[in-house]
Amino acid sequence: QAFYMSDNNNSELQSDELTALASIYEDEITEFNAKSGSFAITIRGSSSDCDGKASPTVTLSVTFPPSYPTECPPVFELSAPWLRGESRRLLENRLVAVCQDFAGCPVVYAWAEAVRQFIDEHASAQCDSAAADDQDSHSSASSQPTAAVPAALSPESAAAAETAEFVHGEPIEDRRSVFQAHLLAPVHSVQLASNALAQLLSSEKKIASATHNIWAYRIVRQSQTGQQQGVSFYTDCDDDGEQQAGGRLLRLLELSDTRNALVVVSRWFGGTLLGPDRFKHINNAARNLLEQRGVIETRGAKRNKN
Repeated sequence: QAFYMSDNNNSELQSDELTALASIYEDEITEFNAKSGSFAITIRGSSSDCDGKASPTVTLSVTFPPSYPTECPPVFELSAPWLRGESRRLLENRLVAVCQDFAGCPVVYAWAEAVRQFIDEHASAQCDSAAADDQDSHSSASSQPTAAVPAALSPESAAAAETAEFVHGEPIEDRRSVFQAHLLAPVHSVQLASNALAQLLSSEKKIASATHNIWAYRIVRQSQTGQQQGVSFYTDCDDDGEQQAGGRLLRLLELSDTRNALVVVSRWFGGTLLGPDRFKHINNAARNLLEQRGVIETRGAKRNKN
């Protein structure tokens, strides 16, 4: 579907931006209206709150004027029951500042991530406030939060990292650029993921020669007794020079609720700049492989359930 535009150049830029947004926020985009050029993205924080519950959401409603992005910004509206008064003004001012930084360029992804960061800051402030209220019941030594540290790899786990076998997805080619995903699953520790990644890049010459090797992992945190701790995860990602690609790949893992998996997407540059299409290909290469290996449900199966 294409939005109604009066300017062909802006129409193409908007279409490219929407394609990229649809790939990144597939399950979060709602209220799409081609005639008015409007849509909404429901944005959730990156992690659960301090009680282990899902983080709050903000709905970012956007309308593209015909002259966006070359001459004017989009129109936005924020909606969330908890977002009121000074908090709302702070977030609105932050989005205005982001828009100024991206004058003449697509801005919605930067807006969405700014909203996500704001939600995370809000959740963190709420947790800090709760911790301060409970401070009297703890000693000063135990009141400081301690980050969970993965256990050291056993010799058996170290050997497993060296022999870890990635599965490789079908390549996607566009204008001589090639994108291919590589998957290691299940993987149950950060150290194992890191060692396996290093082994992949040192032993596979073709993959090592890629222009970019973008990667992300999402691993369920384990308690000392080996039990899963709610919905808490170890996550990390890397762009390898493809700006914002690692974060988008990690966001795909979060949206699809991928667990205990390391995904690498290699890109061999073909000489032609692909613009936002590169993000679509990175996400599709990863999603296709995750679906083929049964790590996540296929999109068709999910729709049939609904």
